[in-house]
Amino acid sequence: MNKNIKYLRRTRSWTQTEFGRLIDASKGSVSSYEKAINQPTIDTLIKMAQLFEISIDDLLFRNIAEEGIAYKTPPIPGRVEEPSVQEMNRLLKLRINELEREIRRNNPDLADELGITG
Repeated sequence: MNKNIKYLRRTRSWTQTEFGRLIDASKGSVSSYEKAINQPTIDTLIKMAQLFEISIDDLLFRNIAEEGIAYKTPPIPGRVEEPSVQEMNRLLKLRINELEREIRRNNPDLADELGITG
């Protein structure tokens, strides 16, 4: 299971922190799951399976990197796809940081007025 968690997380280009936010866990918890130091709770396993759209059986018992997924679960109707929202948030944060740097560089007085520090 630990290798599957790491493999599936990496195929989506999520950091441990990003993945942790999606399953309501800390980066340290995700790391401990991936290293097989700790096991996720059943509630966390359910969140992972839903997020990856796979069965819990596949998550627990298959070597997904070598065997693939036996059964892909359909998305939950009406559910906003967290990966796309997460990716958009990441990109927006990067763009905001770029804009703040540009404001600080080109107009320090405006940056002070807006409370942009750094």
